[in-house]
Amino acid sequence: MPFDDNWGETLTEKRWDEKGTKIFGTSNRSKWAFRCPICKRKQTQDEFKKYKHKGAKPGSFSMECIGRYTGGKKGPHKCDWAAYGLFSGPMNVVDDEGEKIPFFYL
Repeated sequence: MPFDDNWGETLTEKRWDEKGTKIFGTSNRSKWAFRCPICKRKQTQDEFKKYKHKGAKPGSFSMECIGRYTGGKKGPHKCDWAAYGLFSGPMNVVDDEGEKIPFFYL
């Protein structure tokens, strides 16, 4: 697995919001882009809307590779990674209730 030095980075939700707002110029998370740690593809929420019928949810773009909805490893993106699998991450956000939630890179 191509894990990198930032794998397992954990941020508070406040710090994560600050980081995302700085990178993307908005606090609106639906306008952010997330990068799959395996295939390195950047993806946005808008791309996932057309896969709702296959189970994609509004937050899928932040923790699932779009390849999960386009044929997996046999599809055009050749990837089916999810942040919440056996090797969770690469990032984790601790929400206000103390729950650790895995996400892709911003």
